[in-house]
Amino acid sequence: MNKTISSNFEVIASAFTACSIARPIKMSFPPDSPLILIWEEFMEYDPMEDWCCLIRDNHHIYGYLTFEDPLWEQQPLEGIARENVLPIKPEIIVPASLPLLELVPLFEKSTFFFILTRNDITHVVSFYDLDKLPFKFSLFSLFMELESQLIELLTIDNYRIEKYLNLLSDQRLSKAKNLCITKYEKETPFKLLLCTTFIDKKEMLIKSPDFKDKLPFESKHKINKFFKKIEFVRNQIAHSDSILGILGVHSELNKFINDLSKLISTIAKIKNTN
Repeated sequence: MNKTISSNFEVIASAFTACSIARPIKMSFPPDSPLILIWEEFMEYDPMEDWCCLIRDNHHIYGYLTFEDPLWEQQPLEGIARENVLPIKPEIIVPASLPLLELVPLFEKSTFFFILTRNDITHVVSFYDLDKLPFKFSLFSLFMELESQLIELLTIDNYRIEKYLNLLSDQRLSKAKNLCITKYEKETPFKLLLCTTFIDKKEMLIKSPDFKDKLPFESKHKINKFFKKIEFVRNQIAHSDSILGILGVHSELNKFINDLSKLISTIAKIKNTN
């Protein structure tokens, strides 16, 4: 994630960590536990929520077993945990304090991670946990930051606001004017701009000669495509729907966040040089 976005977002982002969306590990078994006993315990839990267990004693964590491990298919189910345990390698351990957006790129290497709280493994977090509210809120805060930067850019000089507003179609401008009168009872260029939609602000950004050639996109088509995706994800979050239906591949979600952060930083730089 780009580190140069404004402090407004950083405050929100730092409030949520990997542990904010992780699942507590409820099951643990001694290393000599029969596999059949562990399987029966798995059957008592919801496999969507409690899909892994630790194999440990009072002194040592030997590893873990998962609900989806092929070993459960053997018949008859024989053996003990110690003989079948999967090791918890350092590369699949993250600290509980890791910021959520720094967790996202790690999912390109593993679909889940164990959470280290102080000196103990206490939780597990998977890519699918990113559909939980804390991550959605972190992502939505990026959208808020983007719109805030757009407003600041478009209002940097009062005399330019009308010029940017006139880049909108008559229909879009009329809708903004109607809302402005309803909301403020008086129309000024600044108040009118505040009554435009997120997509209206995008239109002003990409149509203005002041900005369009400075954006981090190769073509107008790619700009429109990216903003359309932003709008779609925003709507999914606003309606409490899944975002992984749109950004359900690790690399795609990571790229989306990086591109969004880059766009925010670019707009901030344009604003500071105008």
